[in-house]
Amino acid sequence: MNHAGTIMSGGGTAKEKIEALESTGVVVAGSPGDVAVKLAKLAAH
Repeated sequence: MNHAGTIMSGGGTAKEKIEALESTGVVVAGSPGDVAVKLAKLAAH
């Protein structure tokens, strides 16, 4: 798991980076506990 700051460079807040990722279809878990829930939803599709 990485902090949003290590994923994208060029400034901006973590919230802005997460929003940018999500706008392209990337599923972002808000916490480690959310990972299993997100994976289960993806697997159900």
